[in-house]
Amino acid sequence: MIEFLRTIFPVLIGAVIGYFTNYIAIKMLFHPYNEMRIGGHKVPFTPGIIPKNKSRMARAVGNAVSGQLLTADALAQNIKESNIKEKVAEKAAEAVFGSDRTIHELLLHVEGGEHAVENASAKIASVIADRLRETDLQPVVQGVVDAGLKDLYANPLVSMFLTEDVMNSIYIKLTEILDDYIDNNGEEVARNYLRTTLGEFEQNRLKDVLEKAEITPELIRKTVGDAFESAVSKHGSKMMENIDIQGIIERKIDSMQVPELEVLLMSVMKQELQAVINLGALIGAVIGAVNIFIK
Repeated sequence: MIEFLRTIFPVLIGAVIGYFTNYIAIKMLFHPYNEMRIGGHKVPFTPGIIPKNKSRMARAVGNAVSGQLLTADALAQNIKESNIKEKVAEKAAEAVFGSDRTIHELLLHVEGGEHAVENASAKIASVIADRLRETDLQPVVQGVVDAGLKDLYANPLVSMFLTEDVMNSIYIKLTEILDDYIDNNGEEVARNYLRTTLGEFEQNRLKDVLEKAEITPELIRKTVGDAFESAVSKHGSKMMENIDIQGIIERKIDSMQVPELEVLLMSVMKQELQAVINLGALIGAVIGAVNIFIK
C-alpha cells in the first residue's frame, strides 16, 4: 500500500501543480485589474496582461476585423445576399398602402410640410407667369377673337367695318391688355387657383391617389427593391468604406471596463481555457510519472 502511494503520489502532485499553474496563468491574464505598489515599488505582473495592454489589443482586434473579416466588399456582398432588400421593399409598401392618412397629414411629418401647398403654389405660379410673359400671345388672342366673331363675319355690313387693318388693331390692343394683366395680376391669379386646387388635392388619402394612378403595392415593392439592389451594387462598397469599422471596434473595446471584458472573453472561450487548464494537469501528471521511472 505504501509502495503504491509512493508511486501514485508524484503523479498526483504533478497533476495538481500543472492544473493550478495554468489556472493561475489564465487568471493573471485579467487579474489584478489595476497596478499594485508596495512601498512605492511596482509589484511585478500588475496589472494583468490584458488590463495592461487593453488599448493595444483594441487596435489589433479592430485592425484584424476590419482588414480581414468585415471588409467593405464582404459587408456589401452580405447585404446583397440577405433579405434586407425584401424587408425594405415590404416596409415601403406598408408605409404607403397600410395607412389611411391623407397627403396633408403625411406632409405634416416632413420639415416645412405645413407650408407645402403655399410654397408649391407660389413657385409654380411664378414659373407660369414668367412663361406667359415670354410667350407671344397675339396668335392666341387672334384665334379667340376670330372664333368669337365668326358669325359676324358672315354679315356683309359688319364685314365692311372689320377690315384687316381694324382686326390687326384689335388683336394688338387686346394682346397689350392681356400682357398688362398678366404682368400685374397673372402670378396672383395663378397662385390663388393653385392654392385652392392643391389644397383640395392634399385632402385625399395617399393610397387612393396611387390606386387611381394604377400604382399597386407590388409595383412599390419591385421599384424599391430594384432601387435598393442597384444602389448596393453600384455604391455598396464605397458606402461601407465610410463606416469606420476599425474605429468602432477599437473604441468599444477600449471603453469597456476590464471586468466586462473578462466576462465577454470568458463567455466565448470558457471551454477552450478550461481545456488548457486540464491539459496542464495532464502534462503535470505525465511529468510526475516520468520522474518515477527516472528514479
